[in-house]
Amino acid sequence: MGFDPIQYKTATRQQWEDGAEAWDRWGPTLEAWLGEATDRMLEAAGVRAGGEVLDVAAGAGGQTLAAARRVGPAGRVVAADISPTILSFAARGAVRAGLTNVETLEADAEALGTLAEGAFDAVISRLGLMYFPDRHLALTGMSRVLREGGRLAAMAFSTADRNEFSRSRYRSSVTGHSWRRPSPASPARSASARPGPWRPPSRPRGSARSASRPCRPR
Repeated sequence: MGFDPIQYKTATRQQWEDGAEAWDRWGPTLEAWLGEATDRMLEAAGVRAGGEVLDVAAGAGGQTLAAARRVGPAGRVVAADISPTILSFAARGAVRAGLTNVETLEADAEALGTLAEGAFDAVISRLGLMYFPDRHLALTGMSRVLREGGRLAAMAFSTADRNEFSRSRYRSSVTGHSWRRPSPASPARSASARPGPWRPPSRPRGSARSASRPCRPR
């Protein structure tokens, strides 16, 4: 049976709708685990004071809040995700942190057409890229919303043989749900971090240079 991207997205959305509260509850553990790698991603994206940032597949927003602190009150961060429920946790987290520069947007990473071209200084995506069925379409859309000179930075798991997360039951224990194993044809089963730089879409906005850096979470 072949891979159905529409069915896959529908199932993925429902999984995050169901698991949003449990994922948010584990937020402090996840931030301790991914904090250093997240800082590297934000540095690579050039997130700085006064900047406008799009966070794609933002989830419960740990990296959203980190970006919001960097840009400060003069900047803004738009957290986009396919799951409205998990975005509600990102919004609550911003309120608890006293951050007024965070917005949320329910959006498919492969359909960012509602966002204006050249609207952001930086685009980030933490642990979302490897789950997109059409990565080229997603990356092209992310590049479109970048201003000239803007940067896109994404964090993705390595191949399964180098990724302890994918080999363990950790994800199920975090969410409290039994996540269905993806089919061999699904995006989650393919290599996300093969050696070598990512090749950007043709004629991207922002920087055309690309680089890949390995990082082992704590």
